[in-house]
Amino acid sequence: MPTRLRVWLLPFVLLVLPAALPVAWAAESNIPLRHHAWGKFDKGAWQVVRVVTDTLDEEGNVTATTTTTRETTLVRVSNDTVKLKVRVTVDVGGKKFDAPEQVIVEGVHGEPEGETQVAKVLDPQVAEIDGKKILCQVHQFEIATPDETRTVKLYHSPEVAPHVLRRETVTTKLKGRRRRYRTTTHVVQLDSKREVLDEERRTAVVETVHQNNKGTTITESVHSGEIPGGVVAFRAEERNAEGQLVRTSRLELVDYGYSKKERRGRRARRARRRNR
Repeated sequence: MPTRLRVWLLPFVLLVLPAALPVAWAAESNIPLRHHAWGKFDKGAWQVVRVVTDTLDEEGNVTATTTTTRETTLVRVSNDTVKLKVRVTVDVGGKKFDAPEQVIVEGVHGEPEGETQVAKVLDPQVAEIDGKKILCQVHQFEIATPDETRTVKLYHSPEVAPHVLRRETVTTKLKGRRRRYRTTTHVVQLDSKREVLDEERRTAVVETVHQNNKGTTITESVHSGEIPGGVVAFRAEERNAEGQLVRTSRLELVDYGYSKKERRGRRARRARRRNR
């Protein structure tokens, strides 16, 4: 992949994945695969999202705009993993770059295949959302890679969607035991109804705060369990270590379907409704 393309893909990866995908989970988990953003859909389900990112100067003027389009297709659902095919195109200043197609295999809550995991169950805790108190199962686990460890605390509700109501992740670089970043994700609004591509859907609003030594990114995203992949929109602001706004991003759901046969059909149906 060209270096320039990797640089422009980074904001998309940082912003979408924490918001759209749950974090890793150990084999002892009693969380069903259907609580994964793709786990309850059939092979062939798909979604297309578009992220527009503006880079700002010290005066707040836009100096560059990047458009990233990501198409994800569900290839397989097994007992404890989903297999996804991902195609990404980045438009930088009118020039388009296609990233190599990726195939991703994820466990119940987004962990890549083969990662080492150690988990333990903690005492239940209450999550309060919209004035509603929800008793959650709390699990803490560690994911080890050759270069770093991730410690994750996850608050799971079997009854209340989107089920993972809070998630705290701390990543530590093994060399020197230095903390690389901290990400906190929590649901701030439950069970609201919104129009998603001309259809009313049940949604939840999720806030994600991603911190590292370079600054902080705050993302407010909208999720629907009725849509393959879950995330349907977000807005994000990235600030540097001095608190200056350096980048803004916004995601929109372009299209989706529950099978390959629905490709282009959903767009056509929406177009016919708009032209009535």
